[in-house]
Amino acid sequence: LDDINTSPKKRLAASYMVMQEVNHQLFTDSVEEEIVLGVREPSEERLNEVLLQMDIAMLKERHPMTLSGGQKQRVAIGAAVFCGKSILIFDEPTSGLDFSHMMQTARLLEQLKDPDVYIFVITHDYEFILSACDEVIEIEDGMLKNDYLLDDTGVKNLKEFYLIDMDETN
Repeated sequence: LDDINTSPKKRLAASYMVMQEVNHQLFTDSVEEEIVLGVREPSEERLNEVLLQMDIAMLKERHPMTLSGGQKQRVAIGAAVFCGKSILIFDEPTSGLDFSHMMQTARLLEQLKDPDVYIFVITHDYEFILSACDEVIEIEDGMLKNDYLLDDTGVKNLKEFYLIDMDETN
């Protein structure tokens, strides 16, 4: 994807999206099969790493539809991590997760950072943005409204967006 004029077909082939409603993207009969789906030669070692990272190793043989919402979300995120794509899109990746697993997901996204990987997170979760993101892009009515790094000024902008009283958070 070095070429800015990469075709949409190539961008699509290099992309993986975790949907907010993960029930629409779970297709296989086990967590293990779900994680490796679409990967030509899956590494057992890498699979086990991802299962442990996502805290779902003990669910490896379970049917994805028998899992809780948070467990399903972690399976879908694990599949995104395992697939090795260069464009990863997460739509509300913390939906259904408790705080502990939200922070685990933030740490995982941090581990995915790489100059050759583009990570897009669509979220309304202020704490998750601060924990997992470097930059904020605000879109309103399909148009770019604001774009800023999460430095001191950017955090101030984010607090203003969320109407957080800055005197109470300092």
